[in-house]
Amino acid sequence: MVNDAMQQTLDLSIPIATEAVSLPVPPAAPRRKRGRPKGSGKATGKKVVRTRPSVVKPQPPEHPLTAIFDAAIKQVTKGKGVRHGGDSVPFLDQPWAHYAQMHGRGFLTGQAAKKLEEAVTTKEGEAYVQELLGAMVYIGMAVLHKQGERK
Repeated sequence: MVNDAMQQTLDLSIPIATEAVSLPVPPAAPRRKRGRPKGSGKATGKKVVRTRPSVVKPQPPEHPLTAIFDAAIKQVTKGKGVRHGGDSVPFLDQPWAHYAQMHGRGFLTGQAAKKLEEAVTTKEGEAYVQELLGAMVYIGMAVLHKQGERK
């Protein structure tokens, strides 16, 4: 048995701090693997190209006007525009470019205005939509003509 005198001499208690102390945490060192990675080509001497797995990013929803602009382009290449070259003649070499060169952008904007007026005053249903698409095409042509003037 241990008496009180011995207890006092063997008391190894450590005082404990009562205040919270925050100590900086050192950054973890990167771990290195030993040896060659699997498939490193050690036997063949070929260089191994490692790729990261592809991440599929969610696509934003399609813009509501996309289908309308696509329909306008389809009209130029497959619809009414076939008689002016469609997709067999380069778009910038079709008659509209010649007339725009001769008469300026007013020819193209005038054609767009004419189509809009015809659509509103005389057309209904699908014919109305086709006239509006034609007006869009002439407006696009006017933009292309203006961009060509800057070059």
